[in-house]
Amino acid sequence: MRNILKADFRKYFNGKLFIATIILLVVFTALNAVINYFLKLNNEYTYFINPLTFLEQSFSPTQDFGILYLIFMIVILVSDFNHNTIRNKIIIGYDRNTIYLSTLIFTLTTTVISFLVYSLLNFLFAGLIFGFKGIKAIKVVETLLMYVCALIFYYCLVQLMVFLTRSTIGSIGIMIGLSFLIIIIISSVFTSAKLNDTTIKSLKYVIIFIPVLRLMIPTIGGRLPGLEFTGFNAVLSIFVSLVVSGILVFVGLYLNKKLDYN
Repeated sequence: MRNILKADFRKYFNGKLFIATIILLVVFTALNAVINYFLKLNNEYTYFINPLTFLEQSFSPTQDFGILYLIFMIVILVSDFNHNTIRNKIIIGYDRNTIYLSTLIFTLTTTVISFLVYSLLNFLFAGLIFGFKGIKAIKVVETLLMYVCALIFYYCLVQLMVFLTRSTIGSIGIMIGLSFLIIIIISSVFTSAKLNDTTIKSLKYVIIFIPVLRLMIPTIGGRLPGLEFTGFNAVLSIFVSLVVSGILVFVGLYLNKKLDYN
């Protein structure tokens, strides 16, 4: 597996995805900083904006950096099938589990690092503009861990879709379609449901047990009152995200054994 990972990371750092990621990080971080600056000047929406808002929104797969990164990652994963890279690994003796897991490690490592850098830069610049008043370090750490774990689940699902479809358009269509469908459903719930204490409590558990929802919530509603996750709920959210990600990996390994790479 070590040799495969070395080859994958070498190809990544020497390829277009790495350059594209750097460009996206610089461009969208700069744009967000400029937008925040003018919002501050005009005093628009600043009553609910704080650095944590931008930290959370940075992980969304349906906004600026997130959606373009998703497309680029799917392109590079599918290219391994189009260029017979996966098939050649089988021919030289690597088993299917090793290939799937090494690809997953590559995908999750590059993705988590990229989103951590992007989210922390957005948090830093938003803090410099709006201030860090009232934000505790433990809350930042909890937020990062919850969103990183939800992101891991999402990209485990991305890789599974790529291996099942081996199609760039198919994988992009499924993941973006699923993401926006979830946003539509959540928006409908928020606008039609009566958000009392019981509803908020129910929503918390739904979000905990369906990690992908966490990535979408900031896109449509920001940080809703009563829907914050701290202490036990934060730990439970992190634990559940990792467990369901593990289940998804085992499903991928099982299905991968039945795929035809020819």
